[in-house]
Amino acid sequence: MLSSHIKWLEGSNEDDYSDRKELFIKTTALLVPHNKVNEYSKNKKVHDYSYSSHWESVYQIFAREYYWSQAYREYQLEVNSYEEVDEELKTTTLEYLWEKGYDNSIEGSLSYLMPSEFIINKLGLKQLKEGYWFNNDGQLICYDMALEGYNTGLLIEKKSLEKILTENQLAIIWDIYLEKVANRELHEWRIVAAHQDDSIIIVNLYNEETWPLRN
Repeated sequence: MLSSHIKWLEGSNEDDYSDRKELFIKTTALLVPHNKVNEYSKNKKVHDYSYSSHWESVYQIFAREYYWSQAYREYQLEVNSYEEVDEELKTTTLEYLWEKGYDNSIEGSLSYLMPSEFIINKLGLKQLKEGYWFNNDGQLICYDMALEGYNTGLLIEKKSLEKILTENQLAIIWDIYLEKVANRELHEWRIVAAHQDDSIIIVNLYNEETWPLRN
């Protein structure tokens, strides 16, 4: 899994902390040079994903216009004009947003994750069905579980991810925000984890806080 947004809640009243148990986790996958995992685990730009919306969110472009259209190119030029780009730090995830005000064909708003332009280009993926990305052999490689009615989680086929990492000498890290409510306390962790030797390991626990909660 690349990036995710998962919430579990026990207790009928979200404002009543006396019997409330909640777990919230939001992860953002990033690709970095394989020999700079520790360096990027301490990087402020990586940590900023934990303090903001995590993923680049775009609502001005139709889903089928990624990543080839003039509208997308113009959007990228605008972003690059005010954002400092780190050529070594590769994003994996973009959040697609669409609201009823832009298109009367849907009720309310629509939101799901899609792979970044870097991943699309490296694997030669095409969006044959909105939100579902296939390779040249017609194999489904990447999609958000939210499209199937589950918690948000951008899945990618394992061998395809390994191909990107190996061919480009990259490693995958995750900036993670974890929040737990239990026993009338709010506990927060901010972590950078990495995939190493077929395991997920914590590289840097860079923030941990606890607050009492009152009704």
